[in-house]
Amino acid sequence: TRPLLSGNNGVYIQKRGVCIGSCLAAILSDMFLAHHDRVLSGRLNEFHGINVFRFVDDYLVFLHHDVSHFPSVVNSLLTVFSTVLDPLKLTHEVPVDNVIQFLDIRLTLSEQHVCWKYQPRANKPLLPFNSSHSKLVKRGIVNLCFVNAIRRSCHHAMPSGLKEQSERLVAAGFPGTLLVSVAEKVLKKLRAVASPDQDVAQKKQRVAVVPYMHKTAHNLKRIANRLNARVVFSAPEKLAKLCKMTDPYRKPPVGCVKKHRSPFVDCAEGVVYEIPLTCGKKYVGQTGRCLNDRLREHNLKVSGQRDGHLSRHCHDCGCKPEFNLCTVIRKHRDKTAKKL
Repeated sequence: TRPLLSGNNGVYIQKRGVCIGSCLAAILSDMFLAHHDRVLSGRLNEFHGINVFRFVDDYLVFLHHDVSHFPSVVNSLLTVFSTVLDPLKLTHEVPVDNVIQFLDIRLTLSEQHVCWKYQPRANKPLLPFNSSHSKLVKRGIVNLCFVNAIRRSCHHAMPSGLKEQSERLVAAGFPGTLLVSVAEKVLKKLRAVASPDQDVAQKKQRVAVVPYMHKTAHNLKRIANRLNARVVFSAPEKLAKLCKMTDPYRKPPVGCVKKHRSPFVDCAEGVVYEIPLTCGKKYVGQTGRCLNDRLREHNLKVSGQRDGHLSRHCHDCGCKPEFNLCTVIRKHRDKTAKKL
């Protein structure tokens, strides 16, 4: 497969190889090496105590042999790899003082175990802190260094890996306050992953949504925090509502579709209403349905048995509700907000 390139009002075909920036490069490389992996698997069966791992085009080979036979086994393996992967040219590394670098991981070999630590092969300086990049980009660099040092290092080499990344950041001019701030956030995320039960309990916690009112809403949230209740605020005017208001083709809202036999007031849904009484008091209630349906229920209860606060008060006081003078105090879709 040869990639096609377009430029200068023409189409060109690459004679040899694949462009690094081509979207097909990774797929074609994986297909090419997958074929050779199957051939290598059959050729390496004659070796005992060997494990081979591949990441893109880099191979990591573990051998379990005596030190005296190690050079001869390495030469035999290189001959097999060169034959199978021909015409590719190979370079190889062997451990020096029981340490070998594989990509960005530094492996330390011992008789009991193998330690690994995140240590980039290309020891390039980081982006200077005094650059013109945003604070978000700079925090992302610090976060990436710390996360890689934690996730790509074993627990033995993790402290030294974090120390090396901190020294790289300090050398690039990153202040210590920023490093501490990002480290606290990373530690908080790791603790949250280590204790999933707490996250599940937090997700199951019920949330109360109340309309925002200056000072009152924050005082209510402060009291709710003492009871482990989560309170969030809602704004009366939102961008979604603004878009609907500016849409010239929007349809008018559909109100109550019922044909009431004897409506008391104009139909309205999701309201907080106020009913004046002949004794001078007022009854305040809320409903998500049509206001006339709710007033009709009140009328039936007042005329009949003592069921509900309004009917009980009217029977005890002797007053009568004036349903035709009922007014709407406020409209809101949320039931909890209307009650508050």
